[in-house]
Amino acid sequence: MTNAERGVHRARPEACMVLMPNRVLAAYAARILPELGLDSVNVTTPESWAVGLLGLEKLEVTDRTLTLLLTDRDNTRRALAWRKAKLLGDARMLDVVRTHLWHKWIGALRGHALSEALEVPGRGLVTFSLDEAALLEILRTVFAQDSLDGYRAAFRREVEERALEALRVPEEHQTGCCASCPPR
Repeated sequence: MTNAERGVHRARPEACMVLMPNRVLAAYAARILPELGLDSVNVTTPESWAVGLLGLEKLEVTDRTLTLLLTDRDNTRRALAWRKAKLLGDARMLDVVRTHLWHKWIGALRGHALSEALEVPGRGLVTFSLDEAALLEILRTVFAQDSLDGYRAAFRREVEERALEALRVPEEHQTGCCASCPPR
């Protein structure tokens, strides 16, 4: 299927991530993907991604798995390195990541509410509010959809849709939620 045939089903490259098992393959993929028309795809290793997610970029993290597999003569350590490498490539790792993100989002939303005064054409300043329960409901909706463009963008879009609906903003005054979203 060509890019043109994919149409609306094609994910935006900047919303995609390719995880490679080591930095060498990540660097290679980052050079090859633009030749395939995928300029903005983020290419990284699971370790680098997790370090960035946790905000530990300044901490030096080295993965010795490949070194152990290729050079270590101790079969026990090699077997452990092989199991670790298999786990990183296993689909179950996605569940681990999603669970971590879910708990991180839940923790960030606990005890918070949203209340914004917004200018609605023809009605002036109107207050839009979402309590903690509504925010958690939006989070459940977002995680259930497993959005291609990420949880943060999907959460923002869902909040905006609820605001537009609750405030009954005329359709001719509705715009996209951010620079990457099309007007409605």
